[in-house]
Amino acid sequence: MSDRRIPFTKEDEDRIAGASTWATLVAIVAMVSAGISAGLTALGTLRFLGLDSPLHLLGRLGGSVASLVLTVLLGIWLIQSSAAFRKVARTDVADKAYLLLGFSKLHKFFLVTGIALIMMIVVTLVNFVLTFFVGRSPLT
Repeated sequence: MSDRRIPFTKEDEDRIAGASTWATLVAIVAMVSAGISAGLTALGTLRFLGLDSPLHLLGRLGGSVASLVLTVLLGIWLIQSSAAFRKVARTDVADKAYLLLGFSKLHKFFLVTGIALIMMIVVTLVNFVLTFFVGRSPLT
């Protein structure tokens, strides 16, 4: 693999750097909002400690923590990808290596996002079908 410089125009480099900045911003906002959501879920769970079944409370906390971990992992990959793309735009060396690194991190990001989306759709459909035929949701 060659680490050579790819001759981008100044406008192309500015677009790459701008996209990198937006990707970093999206990752940070997603991680912060996942942290706030997990915190609010934990506070809400503490409020209902004596009123709800322990299994239900554990499920709420577990789902919230799993969501937080997944969002942080995805955010880290997106930030790493955007940092590699920013180096493509702002340095004069190793453009090919930085592009490959950036696309590798983006591949992981979209692969895990796609799998999570498919799992969410399947769980939603199963819940809908069971609710329709049984009369109540098995998840509540």
